[in-house]
Amino acid sequence: MKKKSFFLVVNAAVLFLLGCGRAEPVYKYTLNDLFPKSYSDSLDKDNTHDVFDFSLCQDTRTAWDSILVINPYINSSLVGSLPFKNYAAVKGVIDDHYLDEHTCTILFVAQSKYVGYGVISRNALDFLTMNIGSSKPFTWITRRDCDKLHLKKESLNNNNFYSLQRKVVAAPSRKQ
Repeated sequence: MKKKSFFLVVNAAVLFLLGCGRAEPVYKYTLNDLFPKSYSDSLDKDNTHDVFDFSLCQDTRTAWDSILVINPYINSSLVGSLPFKNYAAVKGVIDDHYLDEHTCTILFVAQSKYVGYGVISRNALDFLTMNIGSSKPFTWITRRDCDKLHLKKESLNNNNFYSLQRKVVAAPSRKQ
């Protein structure tokens, strides 16, 4: 009887430790998941400065409250210090890409938990254009922000890409 009890306790401890060490899986987004085909088709055309509504808020596969856009060269410990429950689920992605200035790492957050991520080539879509001139290590995009954002098609060195920008709202005119 003691052998059975000992065996059950050891098995329970091993299962508990294995379960605690595993990261809860999160959804991996690709550029095709995030944007309709018309976006990529438009990149191939020569017309620049096309502007599209930012449809990311409607087209994602997981529910989320906000998106965390991580700038290149940000140490993973800074992201790890944020108050989210399952950092282990995205730590490897951040560690693999924080030195890559040609990609943007975006993390989808819902109820203080990471629910998805994407590593997006800045040659197709540059999320970091929202942060130009800022020294902030990352940018938050909330659902409320989505109505204030658009994608602008731009060209650099004969390569077309989209930049994510805040819409410019005209100031109300003053009546005289």
